[in-house]
Amino acid sequence: MPQEQAGPGTGSGPRALGPSVDGRRPDKSSVILWRNGVEVALSDLDTSAYVYLRGVAYARGKQLGPTDYELVFHDPGGLVENLVVDFTNDVCARYADAIRRLKKVILKPPRRERGYRF
Repeated sequence: MPQEQAGPGTGSGPRALGPSVDGRRPDKSSVILWRNGVEVALSDLDTSAYVYLRGVAYARGKQLGPTDYELVFHDPGGLVENLVVDFTNDVCARYADAIRRLKKVILKPPRRERGYRF
């Protein structure tokens, strides 16, 4: 189970989950960036959309980099952690993965002789 560490800012600031890799994001594979009392920040757009559709109030968001996001939700009931797990078991995760695969197929170079891509 990940231990909490103080995140950026003062003692009352957000708390990152797990060991910090770059001072802000604890683990590149983690969807939950930090939790600060009733607010929780997610990094994955697909999971964030699922959490939002399940009724958790969206507070704010920003783009950290070309593919990195921070979407903050108001979660006084502590539902987000369970919803993140539910997302992985739901059909929505398979749908999001299928969209990603289709994008990769579209963006790859055209087939060459004998049907090989490379």
